Amino acid sequence: MVVNRGSTIAIQIVFDRSVSLPTIGGLHVSLWFTGTAGSWGAGGAIVSRNRVVALLPLNDLSVARVLLLLGGGSLNVAAQPSLPMLRVIPSDMEGQKWFACVQRMLV
Repeated sequence: MVVNRGSTIAIQIVFDRSVSLPTIGGLHVSLWFTGTAGSWGAGGAIVSRNRVVALLPLNDLSVARVLLLLGGGSLNVAAQPSLPMLRVIPSDMEGQKWFACVQRMLV
């Protein structure tokens, strides 16, 4: 995840080389995350043959969504062709540091 100060949080999903996504005109996709603490959805785009990016506004709601993501769960990228559901493992100390840094940006 990348934070663009004062603007957006970019969530990038990179698939291994065995996955080849259509890249015609930045095809839009839906991301659906489900974890033990909750679930959320967001729009994204295929930006290369193996990468999807979702841009979330840098606000309290998006930071709460990232917190759920850092807690682990499953992530589904709804695209054609169909992609496997991804397992997101709970973050370690680096994820906690990232979250604390983003929280400070919002204050």
